[in-house]
Amino acid sequence: MKQGGKIRSWKKRWFVLNGMNLVYYDKKGGKEAGTINLSTAKEVSLAPDCKKQPAFKIITPERTFYLSTESSQEASDWIQAIGDARKDSSAKSVAAAAATQVAAKKITLDDFEMVSVLGRGGYGKVQLVRFKEDGKLYALKSMSKHLIEESGQIQQTLTERDVLLKTVHPFLVGAHHTFQTTEKIFLVLDYVPGGELFGRLKEEERFSESRVRLYAAEILLGLGQLHSLGFVYRDLKPENILVDADGHLKITDFGLAKGKMSGNSTTSTFCGTPEYVAPEMLRQEPYTKAVDWWSYGILVYEMLTGLPPFFDENTNRMYQMILKDDVVFPDDLSADVQDFIKKLLDKNPQTRLGGGPKDVEEIKAHKFFSSLSWDKVMAKQYTPEWKPSMKSATDTSNFDEEFTAEPNVISYEEYTIFFF
Repeated sequence: MKQGGKIRSWKKRWFVLNGMNLVYYDKKGGKEAGTINLSTAKEVSLAPDCKKQPAFKIITPERTFYLSTESSQEASDWIQAIGDARKDSSAKSVAAAAATQVAAKKITLDDFEMVSVLGRGGYGKVQLVRFKEDGKLYALKSMSKHLIEESGQIQQTLTERDVLLKTVHPFLVGAHHTFQTTEKIFLVLDYVPGGELFGRLKEEERFSESRVRLYAAEILLGLGQLHSLGFVYRDLKPENILVDADGHLKITDFGLAKGKMSGNSTTSTFCGTPEYVAPEMLRQEPYTKAVDWWSYGILVYEMLTGLPPFFDENTNRMYQMILKDDVVFPDDLSADVQDFIKKLLDKNPQTRLGGGPKDVEEIKAHKFFSSLSWDKVMAKQYTPEWKPSMKSATDTSNFDEEFTAEPNVISYEEYTIFFF
């Protein structure tokens, strides 16, 4: 788009709006004197503070341009024209991105080499696959559309897909591609080769406090990212935390996540794993994202001791413990970590650590984390105390042999599959 006109500032210039560039000349038809790149402009508005009126201003990272015009209407017209140009450019960028996506090679099962089964569950399974084009390893999650629809989990599956596609974070599993057939939905996910934290905890029984501090910090940043995007996770447990090749953690399985949970938003669905369910959920009260911080407190305790603080093989008795009992700590836990867990396991979600408007920031400020730099945690600059032992990139020995020993076959028309 082009528009021409006189604009008087400290020097008379002739301005021409050409796409996202405002080009100015010493006179009409004269030599080009400079260009203002509107794509970097932070603000284009009237400038009542300018000595020469009427005027408007263009604020860029480098400087602020003050431009006076012959009339207030002309100033408004320029602001409108520049705004329209920026909107038009943005729309074209979106359209170009969409066109590129459509033009990109369509991903199908034929693009992957199946390596091994990693896990399974009620609606599908996860397999280790190699992308033939570049040899990279991924976890391929397949889900039966029929079983999802039959169980009424369509919306939940869409939410899970949204979480995976929106999250690019060091401590969250993300999705690289999605595709589908008439029978199935496929998600191409990060492959995290160290297996579940559950398996490591089962083998070692408990972790040192220093090891738990780093684990807890990484999990905290992952949950905080989900909350910042408006998601409540609702299923934190060792089985849903994976260990990467260097010993760092990633949260996975967003099947129970719920979106549009900003601020003090509440929801009421009863879900999760019994040992980690928050009291307000058991009381059938509308709950907030603070349920995640209760589960987080349970997990921290379990990593330190080997068992959740409220546990009984009888689920109803366990629920009563969650509702009524106080936390009992082993003598060897430090005062800082005991205080940390007590504040997370506050049965009142409004006074629970992290339950207020500061959310994750309130938890990060606790003295349990005083020895850590959050910037270093985010950059994975701390070395974990345990690193998975792997013979090769495709070594799946850190996953349950019950799954990895399965025949590694999947087809477009397979009807009954399992979900992980």
